[in-house]
Formats: sequence, structure tokens, C-alpha cells
Amino acid sequence: SLSASTGNSVIASPSSNQIYTVVGEQNGCFATTSITTTVIPLPIVNFKILNSQYNLIDPIEVENLSQNATIFDWDFGNGFLLNQVNIDNQQANYTEFGTYEIQLTAYSGICSNSFSLTLDIRPETSIEFPNVFTPNSTDSINSFYSLNPQNFKTFSIQIVNRWGNIMYEGDLLSEKWNGKTSDDSEAGAGVYFYTYEGKSYNEEPSNGHGFFHLVR
Repeated sequence: SLSASTGNSVIASPSSNQIYTVVGEQNGCFATTSITTTVIPLPIVNFKILNSQYNLIDPIEVENLSQNATIFDWDFGNGFLLNQVNIDNQQANYTEFGTYEIQLTAYSGICSNSFSLTLDIRPETSIEFPNVFTPNSTDSINSFYSLNPQNFKTFSIQIVNRWGNIMYEGDLLSEKWNGKTSDDSEAGAGVYFYTYEGKSYNEEPSNGHGFFHLVR
């Protein structure tokens, strides 16, 4: 682990504890001295979030997977800082929706290393399932059919008649059907079927199907 075996100075790069000895000679006289170096391993820092879903009700629990460390500094990104000398699981509560960075710094003597993960806490998604739709020109009540998707990152819906013909396709920008076909004629009374699929801000998928009655 030495850059050279002779010289006034050499560079040592040990991977483990070593004893180095230098021997000096002049006119047949020798002198020897030794030094012991202690190698501190660089901490291997890692953790994972144990929650399958993120919300404001349950605390976020993290598992410390670090190695070669004895002291741990947690920063949960919400103002909560924690200093620990054990590798136990830790918890943190979040009171507002948003994006947070959880950072763990691990220490082994004078050596340290850090690791971080991004946590997105978003509102829970919700969908309604009305079973009757009454579009007409006599009033403005129940004039659109909608599953009223809330807190979705992406969402799409397709409505077909009993023969499988597509009557309407929509997304988050236009997810309400006015009861008219693509040529702007009124769809007849009867049973219609829908399929939908969406994704939350936490990338959780949601999909399903159902039917409703159009009444005129």
C-alpha cells in the first residue's frame, strides 16, 4: 500500500490497519522507527421508506440500512431533525401536502456519508359513481355525466352504448359528457357503460368500469 519503498517521503494508501516501518542508514549505522495507521471504513448509507401509501394521517416510517456507522443524523425535510446512535427504524409526521427530501448522514469517526430520498405526500384520490343521467333542455340539473375525479395526476374515461360504440372519450380537462354523440346529436335513453383509468400524484394507478342510465 506504499507508493514507493525508498525515499524521503512516500504515500501510504492502506485498505486496513497497517504498521509501517522506516529504516535509516548512514555509514553502516541503522535506526528504525514504526507507526501504526488505523483505517476508518467509509460509512455505507442507505434507508428505505416502509409505507406503501403516503398521507397526512399515518406517520412515515423509514428503515435504516446503513453499514460501518455509529452515529446517524436524520433530516426529514419538515423541520424535524433527529440524532441517533442506533440503527432502529424512525418515524416522522407530516402536516401539509407537498414534496419533502429525507436525508440521512452517517458517521464513523471522522468519516461521514449521506443519502437522501424524495417523498411526495399528495391528497387522496376520489371518484363518484352516479347511476342516473338526465340531460335535457328544460333544466340545468344533472346535465352532465361525470365521475368527478379528484386529486388525479392523469385520468381518462370512455363511454360506450350497449352495442360497444364509443359515445364519448374524456380526460381531466374535459371529463364531463353532455349526452351528445360525436356528431352533436342527442344520445338516446338507455343503459351506457364506462371504463376509466387514472394515476394519482404518487403514481398509484386506479381503474374500473360500470354503467348508468340515461333518462330523457
